[in-house]
Amino acid sequence: MHPNRFQLGFNYKLLLIYLSVVIASLLLVAHALFTLHQSLLDDRRDHIRHLVENNLTLLEHYRKQTETGQLTEAEAQLQAMNAIRNLRYEHSGYFWINDLETRILVHPIFPNLEGELQLDYHDSHGQPIFRTFVRTARQTGSGYVHYHWPKPGGDEPVEKLSYIELYEPWGWVLGSGIYLDDIQTIFRREAWGYGATLTFLLVMISGLVWSILRVDARAFHSNKLMATALEACADAIVITDKETRIIWANSAYERLTGYALKDTRGKTPADTTRSGQQSKAFYQQMWRRLNRGEHWTGELVNRHRKGHLYYEQMTITPVLNKLGRTVNYIAVKQDISDRKQAQLELEERASRDSLTNLPNRRTFMEHLSTTLAMQHPHKGVLMMMDLDHFKSINDEHGHLCGDRVLMDFAEILQADLKEGEQIGRLGGEEFALLSPLQTIKEGKSRAEEICQLLYRHVTHYDGKELRVSVSIGLTSISTADTDPASVIDRADRALYEAKCAGRNCVRCL
Repeated sequence: MHPNRFQLGFNYKLLLIYLSVVIASLLLVAHALFTLHQSLLDDRRDHIRHLVENNLTLLEHYRKQTETGQLTEAEAQLQAMNAIRNLRYEHSGYFWINDLETRILVHPIFPNLEGELQLDYHDSHGQPIFRTFVRTARQTGSGYVHYHWPKPGGDEPVEKLSYIELYEPWGWVLGSGIYLDDIQTIFRREAWGYGATLTFLLVMISGLVWSILRVDARAFHSNKLMATALEACADAIVITDKETRIIWANSAYERLTGYALKDTRGKTPADTTRSGQQSKAFYQQMWRRLNRGEHWTGELVNRHRKGHLYYEQMTITPVLNKLGRTVNYIAVKQDISDRKQAQLELEERASRDSLTNLPNRRTFMEHLSTTLAMQHPHKGVLMMMDLDHFKSINDEHGHLCGDRVLMDFAEILQADLKEGEQIGRLGGEEFALLSPLQTIKEGKSRAEEICQLLYRHVTHYDGKELRVSVSIGLTSISTADTDPASVIDRADRALYEAKCAGRNCVRCL
C-alpha cells in the first residue's frame, strides 16, 4: 500500500502544481494584456496631445503677423483656418476649430457644419459634444473628451477620444481625436498572439503532466520534461537561487542576451547583462517588492553580450518554501526594443520643429523652466532672435527660399552651439537661445558673435545670393525669475528695441 499512497500523493501534488501554473499563466497574461492596452492608449493620447499643442504654434505664427502689421486679424484668422483645414496625419487624422459659443469654424470632414452653433448637438449617447469642449476649455484650458463621432467617410458613430486646447488670443478651441476601435483592433491582434503563446504553453504542459501521471512516480524527480516545455517557450526564462545566481535558463534567454547557460551558470544577471542605465532607486523599489514575496514587473535597459543595449520587459516571481522564505527567483523576459524605439522616435518628432529639426517651442520652454529652477547667482541669459525683413524674402523670392534661409540660420546656430546652450525655433522666423551661467556682458558678446556669423553667411537659392541679418533681444535670468513667460516677454521687449534701433544689432533689458 505504501507505493500506492506515494503515487496518490505525488499525483495530487503534481495536479496542484499544474493548476498553479495555469492560474499564474492566466494572471500574467491578463496583467500583460492590461499593461499593453494602457500603453497603447497612453501612447495614442500623448501623440494626439503633442499634435494639437504643436499646431497652436501655427495659430500663434499667424497671430504674430497681425502684431507686425503684415496681416489684419481677420486675414490672419482666415489663413490660420485654411491651414488647419488642410492638415492631415496618419491618412485620416484631422483637426477642427470651434469658438467659445460652440460655433464650428473649421471641420474638414463635415464642412456643412461650419459657421453654425452646436449648442444642442448631442452624440448617439446623449453627450453634448461641443458644449463639453467649451466647458473643458473654459475650466482647465485643455483636456480629453470622450464621445461618439462618425469616422471620415462613414455615418455610424464610433467611440472617440479627443484632446482639445484653448487658444486664448482668439477664443478658439482647437482639437483632434483618436477612434478607440483602432486601438482595439491593434489590441485584439496582440491579444491573439498572447493567447496563442499561452495556449501552446498550456498544451505542452498539459501533455507533459498527462505523460507524467501515466508513468512511475520516480519520473517526478526528473526535470527533463518540464525543461522541454520551458525550452519551447518564446519568452526568455531564467531561474536563480536565493542569491540571484543563475541555475537554469532556456534557449530564448540566450537569443535575448547572447549568453548561453554554460557561460552564466553560477553568475548573477548583474554580472552579465546589467547596463548601468537604471538608477539605484529603480533597483531599491524592485527589491522592496521581491523581499515582500511579491512579483515585480517592469521595463529596463540591459546590455547584450555583443555590447549593444536592448529594452526588455521582465516579470520576476519569488519562489517561497513552506516557511515563506525565498528559495528561488523565476524571471520571464521579453524583448520590446522595437516598440520602445518606435515610441522614442515618436517622442523625438513631437519635440522637434519639422523644418529646422531644432527643439520646438514646448521643448525649449521646458529647458528654460529647468534653468529657472537652478540654484545659482548667474542662471544665464536668454536671447530672442528674429530674422530681419523676412517677409520681404518670402514676398520677393517665395516661401521655399524663406525656408532655405530659416534652415541655414538653424544650421549656423547648431554648428556654433556652445557647451550647455539650448536653442529652439519658437515659430515663424523667431528663434531663441539659452546660455546658462553666463553674465549679461558675456551674453551680449555671444549675441554679437551670432549677428556677425549670420551676416557673413551667404544663402544660395535658385541662382541667387542672399545676405540676411538678425536682431537679438537679450535679458539676464536672475534668482528672482520663476516664470518662463515673463523672461520670454522681457527678451521680446529687448528684441523690439533692437528692431527699432535699425536691426542687425543687440539690445539688452
